[in-house]
Order: sequence, then C-alpha cells, then structure tokens
Amino acid sequence: MTTIEKRKARKKITAEDFTPSWLVEQMLDKLNEYGEESWEEGKSFLDPACGTGNMLVCVLQRKIKLGHDPTKALTTIYGTDIMDDNIKECRLRLLKIIKDSGVDITIEHIKSVFNNIVATRLLKYKNGSLDYDFEFQNEASNEDAQKWMEGIQNNNWLELIGHK
Repeated sequence: MTTIEKRKARKKITAEDFTPSWLVEQMLDKLNEYGEESWEEGKSFLDPACGTGNMLVCVLQRKIKLGHDPTKALTTIYGTDIMDDNIKECRLRLLKIIKDSGVDITIEHIKSVFNNIVATRLLKYKNGSLDYDFEFQNEASNEDAQKWMEGIQNNNWLELIGHK
C-alpha cells in the first residue's frame, strides 16, 4: 500500500483533514483585523484538533518574527489530537522551529511540548477534543524528555516519531 493509499484509508477512519499552510496563513491574518492584542506576548493559542501542528507551527513562527522570546512563545502554544503519531510530529515540528530560531533546545523545551501538546484518549473522551477539559495537567517524564533530548542531539529527529 502506498503512502497516499494509507493516508486515504486512515482519513476514512479518523476523519483527518490537515489544514494547508496557505489557509492557516489567511486565518492568522484575520486575527490582525481584531487588533495587535491578538499577538501580545503571553497570549495563548490552542488548537483542539492540531493534527501534525500546521496551525501551531505558523503561530510560533509568527510570534518569533514579531520579536517574542522563542522559549516563552513555545510555552503559550497548546494542542490536542486523537492520534499519537500526529502529536509526536507536532511536538517535533515545534521544537524544530525553536532550533531554527537559533535557540539551543533544552529539556525544558521538550517538557513544554510534552505538557502542552497532548493526545486526547477516545476511550475517556468519546467525542474527542469536544469533551476534553483542556487543563493540560500532563506531566512529562524525565525519561521521555531525556530520550528526545538524546535523539535531537544525535540528529535522529525522525526516529523520535517512529520513522527510521
């Protein structure tokens, strides 16, 4: 089965439909119509169906372009999804934005994405993120954070999300 065929089969099961970056940019541009307070430092952004993070990546990039401290900006980004692999990829993409901004990734960055980008368990939340309490009381384990830190330091980014 090809990647495209796998994606189509999975879409039938999960109803995944990723927002293209051009549309994300248009949506974020609309926030400017409501004033600059939308982009004030410390403002939080939540995507209740974040997938692989298309929206959250663009938000983080914009915050950094506006002069926000990359580390602080990362702590204001929240997302949830029903698919574990999407969550892993979203976390990794956000960390790459931090690295691309010229900041060395630390354990605290990794813990931030582990705590703020979480999987919604369908067995607990039958309606997915529609039922989720969004308290984000997820606690990143030191072991998981250290594993990711080692993977990043060894430039094994894809292994962190299960691709070799």
